[in-house]
Amino acid sequence: MKSILVVDDIFSIRLAIQDFLSPHFTVVTAGDGQEALEILSERRFDLLLSDIRMPGMSGIELIQHVQSAYPEMQYALMTAYNVNDYVKYAREHRIWNIIPKSTFLDLQMVGVMVRKLTGPDIFGFSLYFPDLIEEPVSIGRVYAMHRDEEARLPAGTLLHCEISSDEERFRMCDMVAELLKRHRAPGVIRLILEELTMNARDYASDQFTQPIQLSFGVYRDNLLFAVTDSSGRLDRSDILYRLERNVSYDERGRPLSLQDSHGRGLFISRENLDHLIFNIQAGKKTEILGLLQPEAEFRNKAISIYFRDADGRIVQ
Repeated sequence: MKSILVVDDIFSIRLAIQDFLSPHFTVVTAGDGQEALEILSERRFDLLLSDIRMPGMSGIELIQHVQSAYPEMQYALMTAYNVNDYVKYAREHRIWNIIPKSTFLDLQMVGVMVRKLTGPDIFGFSLYFPDLIEEPVSIGRVYAMHRDEEARLPAGTLLHCEISSDEERFRMCDMVAELLKRHRAPGVIRLILEELTMNARDYASDQFTQPIQLSFGVYRDNLLFAVTDSSGRLDRSDILYRLERNVSYDERGRPLSLQDSHGRGLFISRENLDHLIFNIQAGKKTEILGLLQPEAEFRNKAISIYFRDADGRIVQ
């Protein structure tokens, strides 16, 4: 059984995470960074999950110690503050996962993050929604749904469609955006799909020698989409670089990332989606997942980047 060290100065949060994870993991808790170091001196863990702001040692300082003393250990951070305030630190210290607890702690998302950081698989929506139905569809079927103004996406189902040319990409972005808008997606969803599929096309070696995949669907109150390519060339350090430029501004107050060839899509996506998740296996596959709850009162600005090497091994 994998072991997790949870560090937070709020007892109720430590207890909630421990109770939620304990059926599947060995969970030990600490109330601050110093207590965590004392525990780490006596035993090893597969994953450290720490709050950022705590009395005494911060979560970032704790992770710096772990990176030096226990380089094989995975780590992630939580914060009740704005995740964007820590993007610079994330890039400087190679921290790939920071989840917010702005109004509540989403234990389901915590559980998925822990499984992805300690387990063999990182790809797909099924890790988040185990009973989600997945089905391949042709562009022709998508066209038929789009033409029928009364048609709605099937509930609890994720549809997968392959795209092999820019013409198909433009058509699919138009049609999928319209179908998602029938489920209350914002108008900007068309631009998000356009930017992310264009990035996937550009990262894939020799454009469209291998098709990219656009997936989309509805699960309860979540609108889902995914863009997948078979190159695995997206670099996680580059993602953090672009995230930092998302929260850095020019003299006119505009995010610097809007000047970048691949920065605009990331900025627009993070501003309008509840979750934006990057799954990468080096040289083999890149998958970007987007989740949107149209009725949500705030947007989750989590940093969620999961990486495996070409052989599928966990790499920090």
